[in-house]
Amino acid sequence: MLVGIAFHWYTGSHFDSLETLHHLFPHHLLFHTEGCTGYSHFKAQDELFNAELYAYEIIEDINHGIHAFIDWNMVLDFNGGPNHVKNFCNAPIMINKKATNFIKTPSFYYISHFAKYIKPHSKRIHFHKFSENICITAFENPDKSVIIILLNKTNTNIEYNLCYKQFIWHDNLDSHAIVTFIIKE
Repeated sequence: MLVGIAFHWYTGSHFDSLETLHHLFPHHLLFHTEGCTGYSHFKAQDELFNAELYAYEIIEDINHGIHAFIDWNMVLDFNGGPNHVKNFCNAPIMINKKATNFIKTPSFYYISHFAKYIKPHSKRIHFHKFSENICITAFENPDKSVIIILLNKTNTNIEYNLCYKQFIWHDNLDSHAIVTFIIKE
């Protein structure tokens, strides 16, 4: 009996295909089982791009039907390994080989917006957005709190209004920022 489907890719956004898979198998769990950034090169100036790539992928995967997102390697050494085929990658946590020093990359903090606030058995809730420049996803947790995550991948600050029942928020979303709203009624 088929219960779930696992998938991964490294060649760009395939969200329409994922949505088709979700519609073909509506009662099956969908798992993104492998993802990473910074393939075979590390540049400090790419760290924010890598973090945004993670967040964008998670948001759009969620919005197109997945149930879980699993990173390939949460921890790697400062060289991007170990790896038996030498295709070294970046990771949310990078350590030295003696495990005496580590850094949390921006990807770690971007992923935490999902891992810390979206609880097990939460339900994705519908939303409307009126700008292609802000990525969004929203959930209701089992405790009835609502989690709304916004991502701005652009080089400009974006003015926005966020409305949920009696909650209305007007603000600017800084360029290259991710924010999480926790609404408790």
